[in-house]
Amino acid sequence: MKREINAELVDVWATMMYERIDKIREKQCSTDDMDKYRELDAYISGIAESLAMLSCLEDGRFARDYERICLSIK
Repeated sequence: MKREINAELVDVWATMMYERIDKIREKQCSTDDMDKYRELDAYISGIAESLAMLSCLEDGRFARDYERICLSIK
């Protein structure tokens, strides 16, 4: 069974994630608490990594490893 990624849904999801990153960065810039700052930084990094992974999958990279990657994310 061949799996395909719906490009429109990827675009919508990516836009939502970029908007979320912008809001988190605003919170991050307004905090003086270094622990909170680091927590938000890790959250932003996680979202960025997920966007990068989805971009690789959408571009066809890792096509043969789709199942392995999905299982490792869970």
